[in-house]
Amino acid sequence: MLTGGSLIPLYSAVLLAETETPIADHSQISELPEVARNLLGIEPVSHQDLLTVDLVFDGHPPLHNSFILSTPPRFVIELLEVGSALDTASLLPDDDRVKNIQLQRHPGKLWVVFDLTSLDGISYLLKAETNRLVASFKVYTEHPQSPSAGLSETAPVSVGDDGPTESESGSKAEQGPALTLAEQDNAIDLQNNDTPVDVGMQPETNTLSGEQEMPQSELDKILQEPSGSYPKLDAFLKELSKGFSFEFRVLANQRLSNVSDSPINPGNVLEIPKYAFSLDFRPDFYLNYRVLRLMAKPRSTLTWTRIEDGVSDGDNDWDNDLFVNEWLAGVQATGSLFFSYGRENLQWGPSSLLSPSNPFFLDNGLRNPKLEVRGQDFGRILWVPSSSWTFSAIANTGKGANDLISDFEPAYALKVDYTGYRKYVSIIPSYREKDRARLGAFAGWTVSDGLLLYAEATTAQGNSVLYPVETGQLTPSGTPIITLEETKDKSNSFQTTALFGTAYTFELGPTLSLEYLYNQPGYDDDQIDSLLDFTSGLDRIIGIIPPDLINRVFDLSKFTDLGLPLFRKHYLNFQYQHPQLFDDLSLGFRYTFNLDDQGSQMIPVVQFDLDDNVQLFFVGTINFGSKRDEFRFFVEDSYFFGMQYTF
Repeated sequence: MLTGGSLIPLYSAVLLAETETPIADHSQISELPEVARNLLGIEPVSHQDLLTVDLVFDGHPPLHNSFILSTPPRFVIELLEVGSALDTASLLPDDDRVKNIQLQRHPGKLWVVFDLTSLDGISYLLKAETNRLVASFKVYTEHPQSPSAGLSETAPVSVGDDGPTESESGSKAEQGPALTLAEQDNAIDLQNNDTPVDVGMQPETNTLSGEQEMPQSELDKILQEPSGSYPKLDAFLKELSKGFSFEFRVLANQRLSNVSDSPINPGNVLEIPKYAFSLDFRPDFYLNYRVLRLMAKPRSTLTWTRIEDGVSDGDNDWDNDLFVNEWLAGVQATGSLFFSYGRENLQWGPSSLLSPSNPFFLDNGLRNPKLEVRGQDFGRILWVPSSSWTFSAIANTGKGANDLISDFEPAYALKVDYTGYRKYVSIIPSYREKDRARLGAFAGWTVSDGLLLYAEATTAQGNSVLYPVETGQLTPSGTPIITLEETKDKSNSFQTTALFGTAYTFELGPTLSLEYLYNQPGYDDDQIDSLLDFTSGLDRIIGIIPPDLINRVFDLSKFTDLGLPLFRKHYLNFQYQHPQLFDDLSLGFRYTFNLDDQGSQMIPVVQFDLDDNVQLFFVGTINFGSKRDEFRFFVEDSYFFGMQYTF
């Protein structure tokens, strides 16, 4: 079994052929179980010269395409609107035909890419089961001597098309024969796990070259489980073990921060450490048994910190934190109805900078891929009446592992998702107790090969943001004393945070995206100046008055919990991602520009796989601008680096 970075040797050679799950005509697919939200594992099993690779999901397999790319030779399974619970982005099989199996995350889709050494002598079968896609590959001991079948850049053909279409991968489809109606029915039967009918396209060979053949009955026989009767206990344990998977990661990382002596943090009154070393143990366990789904992600974190700035200079501390970041118990009551309760990190939407449509998590965890977003407690009811529509009722009942500064208040949301061909839309009305109702939404449209347009937003009448308000009193230096209050709480005007973006994925792998964020509740120039003028005067009394007294007079911790995703109103965000730039190297780069104060932030991300189990990583945060600019409120720059070992 292989999940995340764990890998068993692949002893058989693997060559791949094009296959297609039609997604254009959803009306031909009957009522489905819960559509998966995450890929949980990749499980290869070798039997002599036959290889099967199971893609295991947390529900019914999502809408998907598959296609061949020839330069370099690759077979791609494209999963639409699904995330991944796997931390690693690359799996290295011990095989002379498959150089690498890698995951590539793109806006609105996830690619499972098989890097090949050749495209010759291919036999394949792709089947959808209850919670997995099973790809079976057959390679012949003797390869055809004739030229290749000419599959460079072949793209999937959708049901109902008169000819080939362009795939969403950024590659062009070669001209080829259109599917007949019988062939379309055959593709639908494959999706529904029925036996394909004979449509006159050599359904019993499944080869690209046509010179080497294997009867379908022989392939099905190999794929079958060994016959025989088992005791009930053995059968139960076998079924249980088949649905169980796990991953165990150990991360050792060091963070080095140059603390900013800014108006928000004069004399490092917030006690930000310069050095922080952490040793994290992260086991993940999954069990899918019939209608039952269980998941647990316990965590143990040992941390050492040292402060070298301000009145706490020289202080160091050890801390050991043991907690469960995520857990889940779920039951699939019917083929389309699913109930669950547990602690989760619920993420959705196409945006890179943050997730304005998510009423539970503004932080989408994409800024640093090695830091986990702490889970909160949720009860969920999920109903999937068709492959196009999904309805989710969500209750946020507890703060879970999330260390919130403000008091937790329960929240509730209804999420309605529609997924069509090359487009998706979600509407999320929500309500938090002692707050107000909000309306969130996100949408995406694949315009052409590799090009995606998307938007994400939330709006509400008024807001709960803390704004500076002058008290009418002055400090000894003549600076107006302020307090932080919810000044717009009773306003009837709508306050909106909206993000608009576009992303393009190139054939060679990199994805470029550009986003604009409009944050209407953010501070204007007068409000930010009022805040900074007051806090900058605090450095005159630091060292004379104890920090505890300062915090009682004016709670500086509120600056990290103002109710704002970002301080100001207008931002541009540019992002570059290139998974597997080389066989072992992945690169990422984010540059965010604050249009209000002209400050900016650059975040490079580098991940390098030393072997199947060991990965080195580096995440930098470099801030530009003055100390009155938002990105330099807390640190000048920060460098996060370390090593990850996956069992």
